[in-house]
Amino acid sequence: MLLNRPENFPEHINVSKGEFVNWSKEISENDIWICSPEKVGEITEVVNWAYSHDYKVKAKGASHNWSPLNISPLLDDKNRIIFIDTRKSIVNVSINEKNTPVTVTAETGITMDALCDFLEDKGYGFNSMPAPGDLTLGGVLAINGHGTSVLSTEEKRVPGQVFGSLSNAIISLKAIVWDNLSESYILREFNRNEADISVLLTNLGRIFIVEATLQVMQNPRLLCESIFHLSADELLGKESKTSLSTFINKSGRVEVIWFPFTENPWLKVWTIAPQKPFLARKVSSPYNYPITDNIPEVLSDLIGLIQGSAPELTPLFGKTQYSITSSSVNLTLSSEIWGWSKNVLHYIKPTTLRMTANGYAILTRRSNIQNILYSLSRNHSAMLEKYAREGKYPINGPVEIRITGLDYLSDLDIASNVEPSLSALKKVADRPDIDCAIWFDVLTMPGTSGAEEFYAELEEWIYNQFNTDTSIVRVEWSKGWAYTSSKAWANNDVIRNKIPASYITNGNNDEWNDCMQKLTQFDPHGVFLTQFVNQLLKPTDLQ
Repeated sequence: MLLNRPENFPEHINVSKGEFVNWSKEISENDIWICSPEKVGEITEVVNWAYSHDYKVKAKGASHNWSPLNISPLLDDKNRIIFIDTRKSIVNVSINEKNTPVTVTAETGITMDALCDFLEDKGYGFNSMPAPGDLTLGGVLAINGHGTSVLSTEEKRVPGQVFGSLSNAIISLKAIVWDNLSESYILREFNRNEADISVLLTNLGRIFIVEATLQVMQNPRLLCESIFHLSADELLGKESKTSLSTFINKSGRVEVIWFPFTENPWLKVWTIAPQKPFLARKVSSPYNYPITDNIPEVLSDLIGLIQGSAPELTPLFGKTQYSITSSSVNLTLSSEIWGWSKNVLHYIKPTTLRMTANGYAILTRRSNIQNILYSLSRNHSAMLEKYAREGKYPINGPVEIRITGLDYLSDLDIASNVEPSLSALKKVADRPDIDCAIWFDVLTMPGTSGAEEFYAELEEWIYNQFNTDTSIVRVEWSKGWAYTSSKAWANNDVIRNKIPASYITNGNNDEWNDCMQKLTQFDPHGVFLTQFVNQLLKPTDLQ
């Protein structure tokens, strides 16, 4: 018999069957339970119902994720998972301007667009953040969401400014955790000076966060310049006046989008600019690159061909992407745009071309950035050419490169010694020279033949090349990693060895294992624990 509600589910909470589809549509599950609590207390009710009825509970936000943190169709029983849609009602927000630092308190179903709109009206914002504005705050914090930003050589940090991930801006949060005294799940507040908060600041959805208080800064005005005339050799080659490191030193905020089989990347440079430059176009809303959100017919036709009978048209597809993008940016007078932070930082809509992506953070010292970019760019070109000679075209999307600082406690404007333990930007305690991260992603259309083989080869090369005395490699939690030649998130050596090893310092695994113990303490019955995350977040014997 088909049920219109799970057994004994709270009658006053809306629940129905729906679907879960991730960003690249590679994870798609129909006929799953999704409920919509109207307030935080009802989330706690659902969690305790799930505990007593042997269900799992996961948050459902924008689903703008690639990795199977919320559900894995091959591992999880979808009939025993209930998703909580936080976007409808778990969206309250307020600001506290009386204390230092100024803070915003928001429930985790609020989107970054809505949060930034609220802050902009009050005169505040963030230093950097992810490009899509439809992400929920909860989703961003779960995977240490980041933008692109380091201090420029002429810049001094201002109050509220964070150069790593948004997880490091958290002052306090509220989470649903197990309480031994009441033998139930309860809502508990954690402050940034409590050791227990460390595993919650970036938690991979392992614990349900319902509210966060973050420090904010006076909203900056930013100029974003789009530059197309520099070649990859000039920009990503050895140190020079046109290398990316030069732009980093000058402005601190850069992004490279390099389409396959093209010579010139799309470079975006953001610079703090209190006054509008004469030639810049003032923008009062985000999403100012229409080409990134609307696929021209010529591109959609090429996609069909390269995914079907003519993969050899991939170089033409890359060149066409570049040509249309550069022309569109110039024709829409968007090569220089100026405005409040979110209006130039948010530029990806849900309507953009949805690709799959791998993702790594290569932590290094700032003086070594250009050397690593040189190696990455040469290897990428060589791999594309090698596969093409074999008649294979596994990569039809761009390389994306961003640079951030680490999650330093010095970016906090309160007294605390508690770092985000599972953030990819967690500082390396025994490597004080390492002070920044290069985020490196390679995109391709889902289902492209040979993509996993390419990604597996690239991943092995990255680990071999950059786990050295000058850099270390961590995975970008939301993206693709742990590749075999046939699928992602399946390489046991990466999952069980390389990932834990990237968080172990001074040959001591106590901190990693303590994190695993704390997560189990907060959720001993595994209500929030999916099968893949159970494989990923385990104690280790590595030293």
